[in-house]
Amino acid sequence: MKCPFLREDEARYCEVAPFRKMIAGTPRAGAAERCATPAWPLCPWAAGRRAAGGPRCPYLRSSAVQFCAAASVTRFIPHSDSLQSFCQSGGYRYCDLYLTRAEPGGEPEGGEGRPVLTRPGAAPAGRIAVPLHLAYGKNHMWIDLRDDGTWHAGLDAFFTQVAGQVAQVAFTSAPGIGRPSAMLRLGEVRAAVVFPNPVETTTLNASLRADPARLVRDPYGRGWLFAGRAAAADAAGGDGAATRGFLRGEEATRWMALEVERLTRFAQEHVGSRNDGGQVALPLAPYLRPEELVCLFQEFFR
Repeated sequence: MKCPFLREDEARYCEVAPFRKMIAGTPRAGAAERCATPAWPLCPWAAGRRAAGGPRCPYLRSSAVQFCAAASVTRFIPHSDSLQSFCQSGGYRYCDLYLTRAEPGGEPEGGEGRPVLTRPGAAPAGRIAVPLHLAYGKNHMWIDLRDDGTWHAGLDAFFTQVAGQVAQVAFTSAPGIGRPSAMLRLGEVRAAVVFPNPVETTTLNASLRADPARLVRDPYGRGWLFAGRAAAADAAGGDGAATRGFLRGEEATRWMALEVERLTRFAQEHVGSRNDGGQVALPLAPYLRPEELVCLFQEFFR
């Protein structure tokens, strides 16, 4: 499945022009295009060059191109069937332009239903969003691994609702095969998040450096961390290497509910004694001392 805003066309350009200007589409009927007529030798760029005469300019070239219909400025990208972009797969769901057009002013997935943690024995209210098309690691990282081997990965809504605010995102791994990682700063504490399995990373979400709040606002969309292709790592590690140990579907939903219960006990153990109200509302991180926040990361996100 490709992005609904992805368009394809054929563009023409001049090989000897001092600058390359790509013109998409076929000429209108009756429109004069000197490059495609015997008058092409009159062109100042072709004049004086040793080229055999003919019905069209030998320097006129054409190329298959793609462009985004959602972008405010059209930019033609030469297209090859052997080099596929995220626009040609389900990866388009993580594109800012697509999300802006598909969800104008809408609430990002996972941005609602913040639960309230109560004293042990009471059920937590609300819910944690668990999109069923994703797979979830035990350290609360998700991966969207598609049939063509491309993938996106990030931190789930459990993490973002616990953290509440991330002040800084710094990537600590480079593209390539390995376990991609990032360093997050929450208040005075810096903590590392590492994808559990080796994968081939091709792209880091550089937008998070300028706007780390995206990680919390839209964990399953604009807040993704890493993207790439799984084929190379899977070939090295066996079938399913990228998602080994991950949970899906109902199993993931049940696990998330148990994690919320475990978080309830953690909150009451560390914060409940300082809170006479008997309830601890998410996000939890602002209630924790630095050493308790480190303990939280060790317990849930290592």
